[in-house]
Amino acid sequence: MKYTFTILLFLLTAAFGFSQEYKITLLGKKFLDAGKTGKYRVTVDDKPAYDYVLKAVPVGESKGEVKFKNNGKPVCIVTFGYAVAYELSVMVDGKLVAQLTQKLYFIPDPRFILPSDTLNKKQLITALKKHVIQDPNDYRGIQYELVKLKVSFIKDGTVVEIASSDPGESEMIIKYINASKRGSKVYIGGIMVKPVGTDKTFKILNEIVFIK
Repeated sequence: MKYTFTILLFLLTAAFGFSQEYKITLLGKKFLDAGKTGKYRVTVDDKPAYDYVLKAVPVGESKGEVKFKNNGKPVCIVTFGYAVAYELSVMVDGKLVAQLTQKLYFIPDPRFILPSDTLNKKQLITALKKHVIQDPNDYRGIQYELVKLKVSFIKDGTVVEIASSDPGESEMIIKYINASKRGSKVYIGGIMVKPVGTDKTFKILNEIVFIK
């Protein structure tokens, strides 16, 4: 009789489409930074879920890829790209069964862009003239401009530091670059930048270049 009831219940579920309740929950952290990893528990009727597919679609502009680990298992690990948020969708047999919008926090990290950490003298002077400042992960496309920086050389055991707002046109900086020997280090520090169209200035990471 019990066996017959089980079969009947299965037939009724199939016939009338009784639904199962899927849930997706972020574990641990309440907030996530863009480019970082989050762990998600996926359950069905409050039990661990298997054999689902978790998908992620960025909300608006984005940069970078999303990577999954343990997709289809009770705890899925997601490494996000860079966007304001991602829509996480739990799919079973091609159907959407649960969804979560994961907001991300983005902290800009612009850098003074150099073609390489080893440059010849001409290449270094050209890079200082262009003084390209970008955050390669900034999906918003914000542009930055140089306010000032310092270029430092070691000459006869003494540090020579030259500040400029236009280092590629500084006669003193160019003179010291041209006088540098192969293998010499050139330090680019005290780099102050600001987003184009604003007056908000801030300091970014220093750079070191080897002369080849």
